[in-house]
Amino acid sequence: RRRRRRRRKEEGGGEMLFYDASEVDGDGVDEGHAASAEEKGQNTEVVLFLVDFRSEMRTQVLSSGQTCMEYAFASLERFLKSKIVAQPNDRVAIVLYGPVETKNDYDLEHVHVLQKPDPLHASFIREIQTFHEKTLKTASEEEGKGEGKTDSSNGLALKNALWTCSLMFKDFKTKRVDKRLFIFTNDDAPCGDNAVVEQQIISRLDSLKELNVDFQIYPLGEPGGAFRPDFWANVIKGVKSEEDFLTQAQLKLSDKFEMIRSKINAKRRWMATSIQVAEGFEIHVEYYLLASRQKNNPKYLDAETNALLKSDTAYISEAGEVLEEPPLKGWDIRGKQIVSTPLEYEELKDLGLDGFHLLGFKPTSYLKSYHQARSAAFLYPNEREHPGSYRLFIAFHEKMWQLDQMAICSFSSTRGNASAVHMVALIAQKEGMDESGNQVEPPGMWAIFLPYADDLRYPEHVPRSKKEAVEFASKEQVE
Repeated sequence: RRRRRRRRKEEGGGEMLFYDASEVDGDGVDEGHAASAEEKGQNTEVVLFLVDFRSEMRTQVLSSGQTCMEYAFASLERFLKSKIVAQPNDRVAIVLYGPVETKNDYDLEHVHVLQKPDPLHASFIREIQTFHEKTLKTASEEEGKGEGKTDSSNGLALKNALWTCSLMFKDFKTKRVDKRLFIFTNDDAPCGDNAVVEQQIISRLDSLKELNVDFQIYPLGEPGGAFRPDFWANVIKGVKSEEDFLTQAQLKLSDKFEMIRSKINAKRRWMATSIQVAEGFEIHVEYYLLASRQKNNPKYLDAETNALLKSDTAYISEAGEVLEEPPLKGWDIRGKQIVSTPLEYEELKDLGLDGFHLLGFKPTSYLKSYHQARSAAFLYPNEREHPGSYRLFIAFHEKMWQLDQMAICSFSSTRGNASAVHMVALIAQKEGMDESGNQVEPPGMWAIFLPYADDLRYPEHVPRSKKEAVEFASKEQVE
């Protein structure tokens, strides 16, 4: 016999939490959540902001009435406020290069670490606001007196700042960390005529790329203004023309930081899996879920203390003793009693399926809108952990697109659960771009979950005459 009992959680007090901000899909029914979180772990992000702190950033005024420095810090505040709600466990750091005051753990000149890569908290946002109001004002007063100016034209401050960022990123060596670096500056020639320092900075940028750092620069200034592309054009990809470089760069990266925020808050993969095309031939992919409204899962609280309750299961014998191990499971098959241990029972449910297994192909016209049994998922090649996956994925993707075919696969996000095997259709999607060259639809594959025969419903049609009144359901029937 089994008896359920609830006991108080041993953490005291019990805090009511109605949703988990770190969850990607809040429906709570995805079978891959437990497997991926426990075995592979969910990715975290480390975002470093590098802000130019030269006097020119505080003197150049934009059309909005803000200086370049004010615009950069206002953008940071907006990002931090959205980040602390959406991904509170991610790490964010802010590094200033060019100030007189040196504040870092590596004793590098003209580098001020305003925030180390730690989890966000509300007090840090207040510190940013205070720094913005007081420190910038103090720096302007010092410069008015002829003090506090630094010669950053030789690129030394930027080189030391990149060294600082590189050392910070090296503390996060696991593959489950997405690393991003953003630079705010209005300096189109940070090295001046110093070719040696320029080569050192380029080498440092190459080293950051080897650490899988997504590097972007946000050039500040008025669209159409003078901003030479000689140095930064190697960083901003997709800007080909040298004419009106600043306008093209800002359109490519963002409009008023909104596009930058979408880049930073990029969708995080749910898990890593593979498409089994044939025996010994598989394509490793990353599995992404679509954003959806989270549901409020009920929490059980103690009626007197409001402490969070936890549900436990115990197996009790007829004599009233608690069994240390679960009892054997048994079935009657052809008059014989067949028993199995819990381990054998789990192995019976394991079909040996994990990931996507290709079954065949069908024309995409066969897929109807009502064939989608649940929210779709998105697949993208996992080139970072499995080099060569990109080429295999593109070859598979392009052939499906040319022939207008969809791949029918079986899919299981976790082993050991036969009921978690789904039938899916993989649909190829081409990259979509808008007029400014920004990506609006990523290239990849959609995984459409197909229904089984029992999932399809055929409602009965009750014929009635035109004069016959429609009988509505009563309130009791609805409830």
